[in-house]
Amino acid sequence: MKDYLKAVTVQEGQVDRYLNDGWEIIDTTKEGYGDGGFYLKYHLGLSARSQMNKLKEIIEAYEKFGFKEQLFEKVAVSNGEKIEDYSDKTTGLRSKDATIDFMESYEKNVHDKDIRYYKKDDEFAEVNF
Repeated sequence: MKDYLKAVTVQEGQVDRYLNDGWEIIDTTKEGYGDGGFYLKYHLGLSARSQMNKLKEIIEAYEKFGFKEQLFEKVAVSNGEKIEDYSDKTTGLRSKDATIDFMESYEKNVHDKDIRYYKKDDEFAEVNF
C-alpha cells in the first residue's frame, strides 16, 4: 500500500486538476441525488514520492540561482565559521562539525550523493593534489 501525505474527495469536475498535479485516484464512490440520480465522488491521494519530486524541483530552482551556496554560507556563519574554510576537495582536515554535517546531509538527502567536505588546513591551503 502506498503512503499518502494528503487525501481529498472531489467531484468529477475537479479530478483532472488534481491528477495533473501528481495526485492519484485511490477509489470512487457513487453518491445519490434526492431525485434518484447519482454522481461519482473521487477519492484522491498525494503520494509521498510525488510530493518529494515537487520539493526536489523547487530545490533545483533554488540551486540554479545560487541559493545552495548562500545556504551553506549562512549555515557556516550561524556556526561561527566561514564558508571559505571548507572544501569538497580531498585536501584539508576531515572534521565532523555542524557545518560539515549539514552540507553532507544536504548532498545525501537532496542529490543522493556521498560528498565529503573538509575543513581547510592552512598548511595544505596552497597545495593542489
